[in-house]
Amino acid sequence: MSKITGRTFKEILLTLGYAFAPLMIVGGLSHVLEFFFIEYYHNIVNGFSQAFRLGVSVEPLAKRGEQWLLIFRVFPFIAGFWSLHILWKRVSILNTPKRGYVFALVSMLPIIYLALSLFTLLAMILFPPSHHHH
Repeated sequence: MSKITGRTFKEILLTLGYAFAPLMIVGGLSHVLEFFFIEYYHNIVNGFSQAFRLGVSVEPLAKRGEQWLLIFRVFPFIAGFWSLHILWKRVSILNTPKRGYVFALVSMLPIIYLALSLFTLLAMILFPPSHHHH
């Protein structure tokens, strides 16, 4: 990449690295928010209640597999496309004549992230979990 752009690896990393932040920040929100409603909320409230002897006991706000929780599956796609958008803007800062080529090379991470998110979503839709308790 340094040969293509005429910049040092450090310059390239510092210029383009910001574009990958949405993958971790926004992409991670899908897990954090889903687990907040399933696990974290009632653990936090019940923990404080127990620690301070408040006598409060709450149940989870949602159960695993509830349909409305699927809304959080959109966050990885927002993260991936946002990352690609920022990456396109940041590649222009490098002022290289091969902007499209550089973008294609460094956009592999968000593209793979989007592909894995799509594959996971399709697998969930096409092969829903079936639990049989006897």
